[in-house]
Amino acid sequence: RHDFKVYSSDEGRVQMSAASFSRGLLDLEKGVLTPICVALVETDSMMLDDLPSAALPLIEEAKRVLVQGVTGATTEPPGH
Repeated sequence: RHDFKVYSSDEGRVQMSAASFSRGLLDLEKGVLTPICVALVETDSMMLDDLPSAALPLIEEAKRVLVQGVTGATTEPPGH
C-alpha cells in the first residue's frame, strides 16, 4: 500500500499520464495502468477551471521564464 496520491483533471488522457508518472516514480511493475489510476489518481473536474485572477500574473511569469529557459529568448513569444 502506498500513502501517495496524484491529482489530475478529469480528462482520461491526463489521468493515464498521471498513472504512468506514478508507476515510474514508485517503480511499480509494468502492465495496465487502470489499477494504478484507480488506486493512486484523484480527479477534480475544477482543477484548472477555477483559478483566481490573482494567479494569472504568476502563470504568465512562469511561462516567460520557461520560454526563456528553453529557447534562450529574452522577449515574449508571439501572441503574448
